[in-house]
Amino acid sequence: MAEIEFITTTKGKPSVLFSGHQYRIIRDIHGVVTWLCVNEKKQRYKGSIKTREGKLIASSEKPHVCSSQEAELDVQKKLHICRKRAREDLSIPVCEIFRREFMVCNFSYHIH
Repeated sequence: MAEIEFITTTKGKPSVLFSGHQYRIIRDIHGVVTWLCVNEKKQRYKGSIKTREGKLIASSEKPHVCSSQEAELDVQKKLHICRKRAREDLSIPVCEIFRREFMVCNFSYHIH
């Protein structure tokens, strides 16, 4: 099973990265959080997953209509790390945090 990662968007909202797709939170009922694919409005597809206590408990059976966006999601992860470090480590300039994080990236994706 693919690894699930929790990040914060640039607007400070929770988001999940799972199996090459990004999800946004739509509801939390008794600790079961439902996440919807961020491309659902563009693609008219309701791909979703459910988590409890940070663990995946269910995912939609239908295949995604939208394509996997690994490179874009890797950039999202790096941005999340940079924002978190900028908030926590005030001794390092923000531009230096971004430079260090993105210097170690190895974006070797095939772009068509």
